[in-house]
Amino acid sequence: MSTAPVSAAKIPPTAIEPVTELPEDMPRVSMLGRAARILNSFGPQEWVLSLAELTRKSGLPKPTAHRIAAELADLGLLERSGKGYCLGIQLVEIGQRSWWQCGLRDTALPFLEYLREATNHTVNLGVLADTDVVYLAKLPGADNDVRISRTGARLPAHSTGLGKAILAFSPPATLRSVVESGLARCGPRTIIMPRRFIREMALIRQRGTAFDIEESGPGVLCVAAAISLNHTRVLGSLSISGCSTAAELDRTRPIVESVARELSRRLTAEEITQ
Repeated sequence: MSTAPVSAAKIPPTAIEPVTELPEDMPRVSMLGRAARILNSFGPQEWVLSLAELTRKSGLPKPTAHRIAAELADLGLLERSGKGYCLGIQLVEIGQRSWWQCGLRDTALPFLEYLREATNHTVNLGVLADTDVVYLAKLPGADNDVRISRTGARLPAHSTGLGKAILAFSPPATLRSVVESGLARCGPRTIIMPRRFIREMALIRQRGTAFDIEESGPGVLCVAAAISLNHTRVLGSLSISGCSTAAELDRTRPIVESVARELSRRLTAEEITQ
């Protein structure tokens, strides 16, 4: 018994997945790389993104962005929220496991708690990631200052006290890469001129602490100090935020510097005994 060939016209249109050609100038990206683009589309103030926004921010074709976002949601790495997507609880849990295993965060927590109790302000811990600073910990104080950052947030290093404290004591090549990437304006007083920013780095090295006076956002006041191993390799920085005046920043500067110095000594001692 012969079987007649199925005509293409008889195949339902939904059975054929449309093929979207990538622009010729777009480099080929692996499936893992495309998923990373979707996840990295979420910013500090962009907790929920529509499919159109995911498409625009990831640079992927809309069908591809839709398919990957749906798969990530099925895996718990994204969650559907109304007509859009947000980061999934499983992704947060994975990140928390990573942070809890981080020796810097574990060792720093008692110091951060002391600093919060001594100042009644919100205390932050951050590390450098490319040209950004990532907040490893945030302990809300009486001010409960959560206007800009949260644990896991990623902000341009040049605009934050945490980032500037790290950059000032980083190798010249690290500082150069940040400057060459562009000093985008994030707040009303962000330093966007390279020469002025280099002078700011020299001042921070001389003073020992970094200020953020509305550089990362309106109304944000912060003082930060670097954390290092044996005064040679900077690991990250800690800061307090929520101060109401520049004068208060100056008054709290010594204790921030002192706690960062004691934490650096503890980390150096642990490194030596390992």
